[in-house]
Amino acid sequence: MSKIKYLFISRCLSEFSGAVLPVVFPLFILKTTHSLRLSGLFFMIAMLPSVLLTPAIGVWIEKYIKKKVAFFSVLVLAILCSIEFVLLKIGIYDFIYLVSFAILVAVFSVMLDLSSKVLFTELVDEEELEKYNGIKSILDNLSVFAAPMLGTLVYGLLGFSSLILILAVLYIGCYCHRLYSIRQRR
Repeated sequence: MSKIKYLFISRCLSEFSGAVLPVVFPLFILKTTHSLRLSGLFFMIAMLPSVLLTPAIGVWIEKYIKKKVAFFSVLVLAILCSIEFVLLKIGIYDFIYLVSFAILVAVFSVMLDLSSKVLFTELVDEEELEKYNGIKSILDNLSVFAAPMLGTLVYGLLGFSSLILILAVLYIGCYCHRLYSIRQRR
């Protein structure tokens, strides 16, 4: 059950960050540059690599242990968001740097999403698969639906760096939960 719970948590985080950042990042770029053109260009540049690489990532993930790919993706996303938070607090808002960060987050979110999708079929017995797929679909849809609303609310009230900090804390919590459950089994 712990593996499935971790999977639900990591999928929710993946879906949430995958839905919140494409909405809030362009808002942040618009606020800092006052250019709708740069905001749109940022969105296109940041999302295009993950869209183009998704088929290759799916093939690549099939060659590896999906649990390790999901675990690694959560770790990298936690590190990326933590570094981004620190750099934003220092005042580094370089456009190229922000695009690079957005691309990496999008790619690792896709890796987490694809690996966790495959893990469901591997971890859940066939007779329980329908039930867990239903739960997974509800959580995925709630995450995708709530993310833009909550993200823009947090961004409007607390700022972009606070939103990145929240994502970092969520990823770190997910990573620590997984480490804890691994140690519990030993």
